[in-house]
Amino acid sequence: MQKVDVVFSPEIPPDLEHASLIREEAFDWLDSRYTGVESFKTGDVLAMAGQQGKRWLIARLRERGIGNEELFGLPATADALTVLFLHSKGVKFREAVDTVVGREDGARGVEPKYGGVWNRLIVVALRRLRRYVPARLFAGAIFSLIPDPKDHSNCLLVVKRQSSGVDLNGSDKPRTVSHDYVFRSILERPAPSCSIIAPSLEVVFFGPEQLPSRAEVRARQFVRLQVTTEREVYELLLGTMRPVSVSSDSSTVEFVGRLLDIALLDFEHFHRMKSDARLEAAIQPAPGFADDLQLWLIAQLVGSIYPGSLCEINGASETPYGGRVLASSAANPWEPSPWDPPRGLEMLSGYASRVGVPLVVEKVEHPWTLVVKSVEPEIRYLRSHASDDSGTDDYSAVALPIILSSGDSIGAFYTLMPQFDAPRLGVEVRILTLFSRMIGEIIERQTAAAHSAVVSANVATFAILDQEQFRSALLDLLSRTADEILENEHLQQDVRLPFLLLSADRPLPDEYGPAVSVRLREWLVENLRHLEWRSFVRSHLSDALEDSESQSFMGELPTVGMVIALGKLVSKDELDRIRNAFPTTINRTYPTNAPAKLVAWVLDVPAKRVLDAAKADDLRGLADDVERWAFNVASVVDDVDMSFRLAHDQGEWDSALRRVRKALQKEGGRTNSYLYRIAAES
Repeated sequence: MQKVDVVFSPEIPPDLEHASLIREEAFDWLDSRYTGVESFKTGDVLAMAGQQGKRWLIARLRERGIGNEELFGLPATADALTVLFLHSKGVKFREAVDTVVGREDGARGVEPKYGGVWNRLIVVALRRLRRYVPARLFAGAIFSLIPDPKDHSNCLLVVKRQSSGVDLNGSDKPRTVSHDYVFRSILERPAPSCSIIAPSLEVVFFGPEQLPSRAEVRARQFVRLQVTTEREVYELLLGTMRPVSVSSDSSTVEFVGRLLDIALLDFEHFHRMKSDARLEAAIQPAPGFADDLQLWLIAQLVGSIYPGSLCEINGASETPYGGRVLASSAANPWEPSPWDPPRGLEMLSGYASRVGVPLVVEKVEHPWTLVVKSVEPEIRYLRSHASDDSGTDDYSAVALPIILSSGDSIGAFYTLMPQFDAPRLGVEVRILTLFSRMIGEIIERQTAAAHSAVVSANVATFAILDQEQFRSALLDLLSRTADEILENEHLQQDVRLPFLLLSADRPLPDEYGPAVSVRLREWLVENLRHLEWRSFVRSHLSDALEDSESQSFMGELPTVGMVIALGKLVSKDELDRIRNAFPTTINRTYPTNAPAKLVAWVLDVPAKRVLDAAKADDLRGLADDVERWAFNVASVVDDVDMSFRLAHDQGEWDSALRRVRKALQKEGGRTNSYLYRIAAES
C-alpha cells in the first residue's frame, strides 16, 4: 500500500486514540494547501491520500456515510484522509471509520466532525481582534493622556516594554524628547508597539514590522512618559502635530497602565492560547458566524483578564422580559448559555440595557442579593469552579449598556468578578466601558455601519467631577457665559443657560421619607460616576453637544444627584426641546433589581441673571443659587411625584392636592414656574 501523502505531525501516534488530532491535522493541511477550496472530486481525495486508482476505497467510505454527495466537502475530505491514513498504518478499515464518524447505532457524536471548522473560524475572528482590540486600547491611552480632542488626530503613540525595575532616567513626568531619541527607540528590538490616529479618527495599529517612517516621526513633536504597573514598566513616546500638555495625574497614569497591561500582556497571552486551542464540536457553524465569534472571544478575553469572573453579552429586546445571550464566558459558542435567555429586568444587565445607564455593585451581598435575585445562580456557578486556594467569597457586579455610535442602548455587557475596592473598581469600570464600546462597534460592523474613534475618546476621557470640582467648573462656565453675553448684545434677549439634573425617586409609595430619598440619591451618585454621560445625552438629544463638547461637564451634588451642564446658551424654543427630550421619568418601568427610579429635570439660568451677577461681581453667589436650586427642586420633585402616586395609584386626591400645595410653598416651588406646570399636569 502506498504511503499517504498528507503531512501529519510526527508527534501524533497513528492510532485510534489520536484520530481526532489526526483529523485536525488533515483540516490544517487542506487549509494551507487548498486555501479557499470548499469541495474536492473523488480523484483529488485519492491523490491526496496517495491511493490513486483505488476507487473501491471511495465506495467503502460512502457505504459508511463519508462523502455521500457528488463532491467531497471539507469535513468529508478530512474524514476520508483520516480513515485512509489510519488504514495505511495497519488499522482496520471498519474500526477507523467507526472512530472517525461513529458507529451506525448513533455513535457519530463520539468524534465530532466540526471542530476544525470552528477552530478556523476562531482563528479568523482572532485575526480581526488582533488589530482591533490593541488599537482601541492604545486609543484609550492617547485620549486620556491628551485632554484636548483637537490634538487627537494624527497622533502617534510608540510603546516600549522595559524590564521591571529598569531606571528610565528616574522620572515618570512627561518631558520632551528629540527625533533622534524616537528613531533609536523605534529601531530597537524587540520592535515597539505603535498606533496612529488617522485624520478620519480611525485607529491604526501597526504590526511588529510596520514601523513609522522617518517622515512620520519628523512631522510630530514627541513627549516621553514612563508608566509603571505591578507587572511591567512602559516607555511611552507620544507624538502630536503641535506642542501639547500631557495629563500625568495618578488616576490617568493608573488607567493608562491598565490599558497597556491588557493590550501587551493579557491580550497577547490570550491570543496565543486561543490560537493553539483545539475545539471539538458536533454542531456545524451557521453562515456568518465569524462576527458572533468576535463577541464570544471578547467575553473569553474579559474572563482571562479577571480570573474567576463571569462575563455575558446580552442583546436587548423590545419587550420588557425578552432578550438574547449573544456570548458567554461560561459556554462555548455552539452551546446555550446556562442562563439563556436572560431573565429580563431581573438581571443586572437587563437593567442597564433598558435604562441605558450602568449599574455597579461594589460587593454583592445583602441586601443586593435580595434586590438582584438572579445573581445567586451565577455566584454559585463561579464558586463551584473556583480553586480551593482562590479565597474568593465576594464579588463585584458591573452591568454596562452596549451603546451604538448614535447613543442608543442595544444590550448590556454584564460582568461578575472577584471583589475590588472602590478606587480600583472605578478604574476597572472605565476599562470595561471601553470593552462595551468595542462590543457595540462589532455589532454595528455586522450591519456594515461606519465608525470613528470619537466614541472611544468619550469613554476614555469621561470624568465625573466631585462637588468642589463641579463648583469650580460652574464658576468658569458662568464667567465665560457672561463674557459671551457682553460681546454679543443680541444674546441679552431671552436666552438661557441649561442644566440637566439627574435624580432618584423611591420605587414604592410606602417607602417615602427624607432618609429614604437621601439613601437613594447617594446610591445614584455612586452609580452615575460610571455613566458615559455624553452618549447618554446624545441618545436623548442628538445635537445637544455639537457646539459645546469641550465646555460641557457633569458633576455630583451629594444627596441630590448629578448635574450635567450643557455648556452653551439656548433659546426658549431650544430649552423646550431639551425638556421634551428628557421626560420627567427617564425610566418609566420599575425593574425588580433597581433600588430607585431615575428622574430628570431641566434647570435654566436666564442670560440677564448671569449678566447682572457678573456686573455685581457676584458670580459666586449665582453659583450658590444654582446648587441651591438643584437642592430645592429635588425636594419639590419628591412631593410632586408623591402626590402623583397618591392620586393615580391610590386614588387619594385630597391628600395629593395638599402635598402639591405644600411643595409649591417651598423655596424651590416659588422660584421655578416649570414645577407649577408639572404639578398641574400631574
